[in-house]
Amino acid sequence: MNPREQIQKQAEIIHDANVSVGFNQFDPPSAPLVMPSPVDRTTPWHKVSLVPNPASSDISLGFISDDNAAYSLDVRDVKGEMVYNEIINAVKGENNFSIHINTWSPGVYYLEIRIQDKLSTFKFVKQ
Repeated sequence: MNPREQIQKQAEIIHDANVSVGFNQFDPPSAPLVMPSPVDRTTPWHKVSLVPNPASSDISLGFISDDNAAYSLDVRDVKGEMVYNEIINAVKGENNFSIHINTWSPGVYYLEIRIQDKLSTFKFVKQ
């Protein structure tokens, strides 16, 4: 099994516990960061994208929602401290939101998408 397949297998295992970790579909196989989460009907969202990654001023979150719903977006730094929180109102179908990160310190961050007891986490880098 190549490294990308190993990472995807680990993401599937984590996703089974209602937490998905993704890797960017635009990154080369040797540099996984964030990619669309697996289509899984246990979460009300799928086809998540977080671009650009790395980012310097804004990062765009895109996903498909199964319903009109309010989602919580939290961003945490590597210490686990929350640096951003917003409730977004998604529509059924395709959704796109921007997060302004230009004043944040460079480093690794984790975006959490949450609705009720469902949670997915995506890693990104702020330059």
